[in-house]
Amino acid sequence: MTDSERTLQRLAVNDDTLVASLLSQSHPNIDASCDTERIRSLFRLAALIAGEGTIASYQSVVESALAAGASVEEIVDVLIAVAGTVGSTRIVAAAPLLARAVGFEVDEAFDPDGPPSPAGRR
Repeated sequence: MTDSERTLQRLAVNDDTLVASLLSQSHPNIDASCDTERIRSLFRLAALIAGEGTIASYQSVVESALAAGASVEEIVDVLIAVAGTVGSTRIVAAAPLLARAVGFEVDEAFDPDGPPSPAGRR
């Protein structure tokens, strides 16, 4: 049995020790399965989009991704990449939360007093 098969088997039977180590981010395979914190943060963002996260969760994950070297463009690319998998309802719900987490206020884009600047901010 491979390590991946063993891990899936343990998760399928709700192995408390494995689940706890994964949730605490202390499992040794976490570092081995994802070579950089930047990639790990982008994966976490994809999961958050699929799982209906809160604004606080988006802010935390986006801050981690930016601190690890991800660009705002890469962060938005995650939203685009998962669109076909999670569907339009999740994408539309996630977009304003993600926008706020990267510092863009979507409501300002619809301000009748004038158009937003090219960078999206006035």
